[in-house]
Parts: sequence; C-alpha cells; structure tokens
Amino acid sequence: MKKIVFDEGYRTYQVGDSDRVIKIRLDPEIFNRLNEAEVRINEIVERLKSVSAEELPEISTELKDIINEAFGTDVCTPAFDGANVFTFVGEDKMLFQTFFEAFIPVLKEDIEPIRKDRSQPRPEVQKYLKPSAPAPDLSKLTPEKLALIEQLLS
Repeated sequence: MKKIVFDEGYRTYQVGDSDRVIKIRLDPEIFNRLNEAEVRINEIVERLKSVSAEELPEISTELKDIINEAFGTDVCTPAFDGANVFTFVGEDKMLFQTFFEAFIPVLKEDIEPIRKDRSQPRPEVQKYLKPSAPAPDLSKLTPEKLALIEQLLS
C-alpha cells in the first residue's frame, strides 16, 4: 500500500502540562459551528437551574456531544480528561467555561490568517474550479415574468 502525505489542515494543541492533545482541522466553518453550539450550550446552562444532581452526568455527556460536534472531532476527552464539564473551577466558573476562555483566543489567532488568505483560491487551484456563469439579463423580461420569478424564489 502506498502512503500519501499532505497538509490536511489539522492543528494540535497540548492541554496544560499533560500529554493530552487536541487535534482539530481549522476549517472556515468552525466559528459558525461554535456560534450554533453556543446557543445550544446556553440552553443547557439554563436547564441546569432545575435539574437534580443525578441528571448532571447525562447533561454533561450531552454538552460534550455538542462541543465535539462543533469542533468536528473529539476534543472533550483530552480537554476534560473524563471530568464532568460542570465541575466548578474557582468560585464561579465551570470547567467547560474555562476551557472555552482558554481555547477560543488561541483558535482565533490560528484561524484568522487562514480566513484572510482564503478569500481567493490559489492560482493552482483555480484551474480546477468552474468559472461562474454571468448573471442573466432580466431587464427584457415582462413584469409578469419577473413577478413569477420572484414568487418562485420566495
């Protein structure tokens, strides 16, 4: 079997002084997924106000699933090392909150250059992309046809 090696866009992050490592692909959609996850996480945090201690492990697993989905890989195992994400760290923050406070700035620092550099595909990639078709000229259409097109698009 032959082996191919290429940059797959993964970055690795060591968790503290441990041997635990988070490996994620820095894709342009990661922050969109994180924003969507934030909404779901806030809903879970609200639910915490009315749950019993027995429900916490199940809700912790639910939150880990949301976080892993946002990152596109299992970041929770190395990040939390099996701990309940609702473990209080300090006086007023939970473990998952301190993780995001530490990780998001580092992630932004790494992904921002990628976002800026990717506004146009590199020349060697452009030859594989289909040229975009010019927009159709709608100026000669009757008002009835324009209304029909508008109705179809809405």
